Amino acid sequence: MVKMKEQIITSKNNHFIKELSKLTNKKYRYKLGLVILEGKKIINECLIRNKDIKFLIVLDAFKDKYQDIINKLNQSNCKTYIVPKQIFEQLSNTVNSQGIIAVTEFIEKKFELPKTNFLILDNISDPGNLGTIIRTAMACGFEYIYTYNCVDEYNDKVLRSTMGTIFDCNIIKVAFENIKQLSEQFPLLVAEMNSLNIFNCEIKNEITGIVIGNEGNGVSKEVFDLNSLKVSLPMLNNVESLNASVACAVLMYAVNNKQNKF
Repeated sequence: MVKMKEQIITSKNNHFIKELSKLTNKKYRYKLGLVILEGKKIINECLIRNKDIKFLIVLDAFKDKYQDIINKLNQSNCKTYIVPKQIFEQLSNTVNSQGIIAVTEFIEKKFELPKTNFLILDNISDPGNLGTIIRTAMACGFEYIYTYNCVDEYNDKVLRSTMGTIFDCNIIKVAFENIKQLSEQFPLLVAEMNSLNIFNCEIKNEITGIVIGNEGNGVSKEVFDLNSLKVSLPMLNNVESLNASVACAVLMYAVNNKQNKF
């Protein structure tokens, strides 16, 4: 028999709700090591990966719709809270919410050298770009992603864009000294307009890194000046540049193709 752990909260001044709403703040997320996941898709992806969910918050009007998820989590140590619309909106960051939110733990990873091809993301500021890059990187086997002054990977828009793949990758915040160390131990390909055509490059079958810069300003000078090969994508019809996540995807597939991985 399923042990019921559902609680109903109706007060906007409830201490638990007030504390939970602070997770929209980056500083508080990292202080507690907790992050909000919003939407059925990412919560299901979390469950598929056996990621421990600590709390589940469901809009009262959607309780029956999500009873299967509630029942599954009731068998774990997860606590489920049923709340009205005015309280749910304190936690939700989406315009058309699906009425379900989960809270899970995360561990901020320390710097380590990559065991696969990897990315260095330099000042990526758009959450959608970062999330899409993470998802595509996992599809390409680039399992190490080093972020340098980027938007927080646990931003709600980033999380939704990753479609759960953030739980599979090694995403590591780094300082310039870490990037310098990577450049000294692994070949780096820096995305730069009007540079060597990536499809004409010789890429050895060894761990290789791709550097993607800021959407508007490109790679920062200190990173650009490190030992690396500058590469670009050929473009027709007077198109000057591509979206950062699109360019990153093409470069990863090109590297894999040259390494005979696909």
